[in-house]
Parts: sequence; C-alpha cells; structure tokens
Amino acid sequence: MDTVILVSDNQKVILAFAAIKRSRSLKFRLFSHADWPQNPHRGLVYLDLSEIDREEAARKIAELSELSLPWGLVDPRSLIEDPAEVFHLGGADYMSFQDGEQVSVKRLRRVLDFAEKLGAFESPQSIGGELNVEKKRTHSADLAQSWDGVKNRGTYTFCFFFIELIPSSDWQGRASDSHQEKMRDAFHDLVEAKVKEYDGRIWMWNEWGGVVLFPFDGESCPAVELGMRMLLNRVILSLEGGPFHGILEYRMAFHIGSSQYKTRGQTGDIISDDVNFIFHLGKKKAAPGALYLSDSVYEILNPRQRSLFEEDGSFEGHASFKMSSPFIV
Repeated sequence: MDTVILVSDNQKVILAFAAIKRSRSLKFRLFSHADWPQNPHRGLVYLDLSEIDREEAARKIAELSELSLPWGLVDPRSLIEDPAEVFHLGGADYMSFQDGEQVSVKRLRRVLDFAEKLGAFESPQSIGGELNVEKKRTHSADLAQSWDGVKNRGTYTFCFFFIELIPSSDWQGRASDSHQEKMRDAFHDLVEAKVKEYDGRIWMWNEWGGVVLFPFDGESCPAVELGMRMLLNRVILSLEGGPFHGILEYRMAFHIGSSQYKTRGQTGDIISDDVNFIFHLGKKKAAPGALYLSDSVYEILNPRQRSLFEEDGSFEGHASFKMSSPFIV
C-alpha cells in the first residue's frame, strides 16, 4: 500500500505535498472536502484542518477513526490541543507545520511503517487478534488499589514507572553546578506534575530520575498512556518551559510488581526483587526515544495498545516490549 491521499482545499497545504506528488515510489491522490468519498480508496489518508471549524473537524476525525485505513492530520492552526490524542484515537501522524515547509517522502515512509505496526490496514475486528493475551497474572501481595489503603511498611502490588533524564555529556561538561541543579529540579517538577494526573507519586528519586508508584487494581494500568504521551510529546515538553538546554532525552519503563511501602525518603533499606527489576529495566534495557514494558504490563493492555508495541527480547526473566517514537528528532 503506497498511496497517499490528501483531503484539502488549501493551496499552501497542497503545495507542501509537492514532493509526494512527484515521487515515483508513492502514489498521490487529492480530494477536496466536498468530494471526499464515503468509501475512500485504500491508502494513507491526511485530513487538512486548516479551513474547517472545530465542530466539523471533530466529526471528520470521528469518521476517520472508524475507517480500516491509516490516517493523519494536517493542523496548521493547532486546533488539536494535545497531539497525543490523535494517536490514542488510532491516528498514525500529526503535522503542524509553518508556511513553506515541505512534507518529505522519507517521513511518509516512516509513517507507513508505523501504521503497519499499529494494525491500521486491518479491519477493526482483527486488530491485535494474534496478540490477545488471555492469561491473568496472580499477585502475591495485596493490590494497592488506591492510596487510601496503602499503609507505611505494608507490602503491596503497584505499577512501577521508571523515568530518567539523559543530559548530553557536552552540556554537562559546560554547565555550571547551579544550572545543572535547576535543570534537575525542573525535570523533577515536570514529572511530578504529569504523574499526578494519573494518581502517581514519585517514590525514589536520584539526581536525574527515579521510580514512580501508581495504584494498581489488578486489571489495568492507565498510567501507560502517560508514558505514550511523554514519548510522543517529547519535543513539546522540551519547549514548554524550564531551563532545558535542548530537546529532552529520557529513558522510560513500566513494570507491575510488589514491594514493601515506605514513605519517600525512608526507602533505603527496602529489599524487593521487583524494585531492583524496574531499576535494571530502566537503566540497562531502556533506550531514549522509546517506551519499554515488562510482560506484566503488556499482558493487561487492550489490543489497540498492544499493537503499538513490539517484542524486544527477554530481560532478567521477563519478556520485554518496546514502543518506538515514529519520529526521530
């Protein structure tokens, strides 16, 4: 499938796809919004939002998400407040470019590869069919279903999240101690604000990162969505504020396991195989530009989420899975 379909009435947007139109390896089709067919041709569909209002955009995006085709959005006016939502709805790309920018064949090849992993060329009934994991893991400790039930020195099953900023060696060599401290504090505060949205709490923290705890009900770990958002929104987060010296690079990993709970700052004597594992998974296995899961997390994802991850071998007795960013910055 090498067809790219653009739905647009904006000449500037159409001109931005000039390289795609000239390409010998990709077929290009253009439709106006009025002529966009109810039964579109098979291809990668881009919907231009530059000349439609929010209500029409919402309706057309809903229609796109029902198609058994990969799709993306062209959004020069930034109608979409959180671009990560595009990917959660099943989209494969989001563009918010300035006048004069050109869409490259290389980029669309990368999007097509990402769409294949997403399962976007299959019917909705078949997405993730082969990845449907039926087994349920048993947990030896009580579930930390909410923070109200977590007591100091009790042992519980949590969803662990490892995240660590990776400052460039060049910057570290040039930055003063005070600037490095400001950057560490800014990243800590950024992580703290983001995890609170999913009822998470920073638990163990060193200079550049650490482990966050999320309650776990035995069925799902919604915080995985946070990892996806931080992966896909990395450039935006880098530009939103703080004394960051460039585009942020960080390692991320999730694992479900058990540990004794002690309040932050009192965890130095905790002995837990699962705590050791999440630190090892994050520091030794995880690489920047990707989100890593242990099998304990992967098996409770829904089929659509699983389709975004590929198996990445085994690590310390667990299968590991990786979601890579479709874009390299």
